[in-house]
Amino acid sequence: MLLTLSTNDAKVITRGLAVLAVAVAVGVTAADNQLNRLTARNDFAQALAIRRDAAGYYRAYLLGQSLVMKAAFPAGTIASGDGTLRVAAAGLSVTVPTVARIELAAAEYWLDVWRRQFVAAAWRTRAELNVYVEELRPLVRKMIDTVKQ
Repeated sequence: MLLTLSTNDAKVITRGLAVLAVAVAVGVTAADNQLNRLTARNDFAQALAIRRDAAGYYRAYLLGQSLVMKAAFPAGTIASGDGTLRVAAAGLSVTVPTVARIELAAAEYWLDVWRRQFVAAAWRTRAELNVYVEELRPLVRKMIDTVKQ
């Protein structure tokens, strides 16, 4: 003989079982609290607790039963070294450079050539200006003497 329940009856039974579970949890907590007071062992009652430890495991406690689950599952690796960052996941690997290297030898060479050319041109200009100043010196002296008289 097969019994079928209506939805209303299933809801009533489900609510009743939920209230029973809550009553059992409260009762176990109260009994644990009373036992701890009698034996003076613990200052708290623990009916439900979820913790994560330093090793990366979740530990769940429910009414004295414990369940252990690993917190992290390896999905890939990340490695850094020699100026690169390597990320590997699902059989694929990507390497990203983290250090930029720029060859400046050619630029340094040309900057040195231009500096030498500029210095040589500056010395030539100075020598030419000295020649002009020497040519103008007698004229300036003559003008000064004329103004003084």
